[in-house]
Amino acid sequence: MKKERHESKLEKTRRTMRIPTRTRPIGLPIEEKKHAKSRLGLSQPCFTIPLGIFYASLNFPTPLPQEHHRPCMALSIPSTLKLAHLKHIAFKCGISSSGTKPILTQRLHDEIASVSPRGTKTKPSRILSIDMGIRNLAYCVLDVPPKKVSVIQAWQRLAVSSPPSDATPAVKESFTPATLSSTAYDLLRHRLLPLKPTHILIERQRFRSMGSKHILEWTVRVNMFESILYGVLCTLKGEKIWDGSVEAIAPGKVGPFWIDEERKEKGRKAKGAKAKNKGAKIDLVRQWLEDGEMLGLGNEEVEKVARAYREKWDGKRYSKVKDGEERMGKLDDLADSMLQGIAWVRWEENKRVALRDGVEALLEP
Repeated sequence: MKKERHESKLEKTRRTMRIPTRTRPIGLPIEEKKHAKSRLGLSQPCFTIPLGIFYASLNFPTPLPQEHHRPCMALSIPSTLKLAHLKHIAFKCGISSSGTKPILTQRLHDEIASVSPRGTKTKPSRILSIDMGIRNLAYCVLDVPPKKVSVIQAWQRLAVSSPPSDATPAVKESFTPATLSSTAYDLLRHRLLPLKPTHILIERQRFRSMGSKHILEWTVRVNMFESILYGVLCTLKGEKIWDGSVEAIAPGKVGPFWIDEERKEKGRKAKGAKAKNKGAKIDLVRQWLEDGEMLGLGNEEVEKVARAYREKWDGKRYSKVKDGEERMGKLDDLADSMLQGIAWVRWEENKRVALRDGVEALLEP
């Protein structure tokens, strides 16, 4: 019994679609064009179809240009990891840890894969970290060179809107959208953007009453000022005046990242958890300024601010200003701006570690 000859998919496609010889199988020599035509029974005139349709009909992958074949880092999150492990990884990367296991896994995929590029030796990343406020706005500018500690290039606390002094007539402060818009533009255009930041971190303001029946008027004002800052930055970026990225940082992620319960208990004595947490952060920044292991001071102006910070922390009082230095106000605003910037740098580095070595590397102590 003769075995039936099974017609190949390629031969059947050529017979039914009348494929021209120029779309012959890969590897067929050009010299055999006539013989191939006779073998496939293409004696009659045939029409031409695009090669893309031909490959699609055979379920073959369409050949891509050479530049598209680039190696890429793929993030793999093992399904064996428990929800507690995923939450710890999210904590190490500054990512929200809420939700079920599938939701958190997808969030980790999205956030870690979109990690910001690392700065280079010639052009390091420059981070502008802003601790929001109208009377007590603080900012810290950090240069982040590769494989070195971050260097503070600017560290200031300022009052965007100062209360009228006793020497001036009583003038009611205006916090209208028009006034705050002008203030936000001047602050960014003439003070902050000349520092040439590549990334701007803005402390995310709360938009809920946190269980209270009322929302304080100052909360509404700061929320309005925050929104205007985003609007001005979006406009300046659209007009090609500034080319960088803006990140919203939840303050609830910064504090726990640096301050654990043990450090809170060892810190200064204070009533209430909020006061203990604030004191622990102030103490931590004081320690960093003292040992220099976490950060460096980039210029003389920053050294003056750091010296005033340490003196205020030590409780020293002096009646006059030294060498033109301004008096040091609240320490927690300055501390928050620095901790926020350093935390974001560490989060981005942990994301790169997860991409390079796998997310399990972040579970190691």
